[in-house]
Amino acid sequence: MLGSHWGMICPSDTPDGESCGLVKTLALLTHITNESDEEGLHKLIISMGVEDLGHFCPHEYYAMGNYLVFINGNIIGLHRQPEKLTSNIRLLRRRGKINEFVSVFIDTKRKSVFVSSDSGRLVRPLIIVKNGVALLR
Repeated sequence: MLGSHWGMICPSDTPDGESCGLVKTLALLTHITNESDEEGLHKLIISMGVEDLGHFCPHEYYAMGNYLVFINGNIIGLHRQPEKLTSNIRLLRRRGKINEFVSVFIDTKRKSVFVSSDSGRLVRPLIIVKNGVALLR
């Protein structure tokens, strides 16, 4: 299956053609990510207070509010303030200091922070809203 544009994808062809409904929307509004510098991102996140797992015993991993931090599925350490870590990563992304397609989210159920910068992910634009007002100008 080939997309009609580089970096865009049409996930399925229909009898009505590529320009129908959801298929057209997905093809026009998603982007397939390219790989970005994982090593630089790793160093940056370590500098933001992520502690090496070697300093902890396994039973301490989830103690005292620790959250495991992953980059592209690889565990890199523990952080005690996941909300602060994710908001700082988002701030750096929005200011253009790191790749615009770096994704970050907190999984409270698993007490983990996931950061993704690998290639092949489908991403879509989102409008940032603060206090009920869109920050888009």
